Amino acid sequence: MRRVAANTAICNDKRIEPAVIELVGNAVVRCFPLKEELAMTEWIGGEVHIQGHEGNLRAYKDAKMLTEHAF
Repeated sequence: MRRVAANTAICNDKRIEPAVIELVGNAVVRCFPLKEELAMTEWIGGEVHIQGHEGNLRAYKDAKMLTEHAF
């Protein structure tokens, strides 16, 4: 599991500011408001778009898909 935080997460028309996004593989498994510092959370900043894809949610930042394994 990879946990990232960003200034904004947008899923459909819902905005979460700031947001925490949890990823397993290529899928978003959880997204919620950042209310306090969380251990093992990578700050990526900016805006993340969350979109449905083949029954799963995927997260994109700067038109690149976020995955559990950072490159």
